Amino acid sequence: YQSVSPKKIQELERNNKLLMKTKFAGNNYWYTKDFIDDIKNTFSKNKSLVIDSIQPIKNWLRFKKEFPEISMVTIFLFSDNARLKSRIAKRPNASPEDISLRLKHAKKVLSEDKFYNYKIDTTEFSNVKAKINSLIKNVI
Repeated sequence: YQSVSPKKIQELERNNKLLMKTKFAGNNYWYTKDFIDDIKNTFSKNKSLVIDSIQPIKNWLRFKKEFPEISMVTIFLFSDNARLKSRIAKRPNASPEDISLRLKHAKKVLSEDKFYNYKIDTTEFSNVKAKINSLIKNVI
C-alpha cells in the first residue's frame, strides 16, 4: 500500500488515479493506477505476483481480471482469534478500540478465505516461514 496525505488522496481520486482502496482500523490503504502499472510492467508470464494484503480480496480479484497477463497467487495468512488478539495487543499504542476494530476486520477477512489460492495458519508462527518457502518452491 502507499501512504500519502488526505489532500493527496482527494487529488488522486479527482484525477481517477486510485485503483484500490480500503479503510481498516481507522486507517486508509490504497494502490494507485501508476503503482499497479509499475507492477504490470515488471511482471511477465514467467513471474508471479504473490499477494497477502490488507486489501479486501474483492480488490485483488478485480486486479486479476484487469491484468490477466500477470500470474497472481493470493495467500491467506490467518491465526486463531486468541492469538490474533494477543499479537494486536502487543503493538505500540494498541487501544481497546483499535483491538476491537482489527478483530472485527479479521472476522470479515476470515469470511473471504475461500477466494484465496492458498491458506497458511500462522498460529504457530515458527513454522510460517517454512510453509511460505515450500509454497513458493512447489507452486510458484
